[in-house]
Amino acid sequence: MEEINIDELIKSIHKTNKSPKYSMKVIPKKSGGIRLISIPDNHTMQVQKDILTALKQLKLEITDAAKAFQKDTSILDNAKAHIGNKYVIRYDLRDFFDTIFVCRVKEELEKRNVPPKLIKIISKWCFHHGHIPQGAPTSPLLSNLVCANLDKRFQNLVATIDATYTRYADDIIISGDKNVLVYQSMYKRIIRTEHFFINYRKIWVSVINSAEIWADNPTAKFFVLYHIITGIAVDDERIFIRPYYSNKLWQEIKSEKFHKDIFFTNHVLGKILFVYFIEPKEGIQMYKYMMKKEIKLDEFQINLVPKIFRQYFQCNCN
Repeated sequence: MEEINIDELIKSIHKTNKSPKYSMKVIPKKSGGIRLISIPDNHTMQVQKDILTALKQLKLEITDAAKAFQKDTSILDNAKAHIGNKYVIRYDLRDFFDTIFVCRVKEELEKRNVPPKLIKIISKWCFHHGHIPQGAPTSPLLSNLVCANLDKRFQNLVATIDATYTRYADDIIISGDKNVLVYQSMYKRIIRTEHFFINYRKIWVSVINSAEIWADNPTAKFFVLYHIITGIAVDDERIFIRPYYSNKLWQEIKSEKFHKDIFFTNHVLGKILFVYFIEPKEGIQMYKYMMKKEIKLDEFQINLVPKIFRQYFQCNCN
């Protein structure tokens, strides 16, 4: 990554005498409702990318509990952290990006001794309607910085009860033994006092089924064979793809719509890539089936396939 001189960056931004511009895109949520994405125009996007590079140069500390938007971390790391823990509690932070306002970011950057001139530029170019927008390249990093105190408070608490805490963007996961259930009021207090809001419809408690737990909790309703953490199944020993997910995906791959309906095909290719990422052997079997059927993909779809397989699906058509 090419280094950026912060003073030169600030001068060049001032010279343009422009303001940030966005277009809005509406995306339906799986759970119902809509999500508004603020898409920066080309100039705004470039300015934000330069600001992001400048922020990264400062090497601002982000807690190791934050598993999203970080180099060399992924949903895999988020799920692996909870292997072997029988009890899991998940909280979803409602309207996550929309609750991270200019004042909160400025306060956090000032605490970290970010140059005032850069903070001023960030305040102008990295917000839309007063909060960090979904769609801006700077928003993920800024969200992790603002969440640092939230993460540290949770880490300090779980250390006292031998539990595990991770956060993947707006998804908070706490796991351990049955002690983790005792502190739910404290979890909620930490979230509330850090100025975030819980989506109460998405609170989830799961307990991996075992004879010991059944004996202790004979009337409990939330026993499972495995936890689901950021879409990945987690049990006492490993992470894996849910059997239901895999079986349904095979049906989609073998359906008549696959490769005939472009949107359906793109959707399925994304799911196969997800399977390959979590369980490579299963993903390879799916790609081999596609090879056997001699399926060809367009230029966009090729990018949804791992590089080692692309030659088998290359379409030479224009």
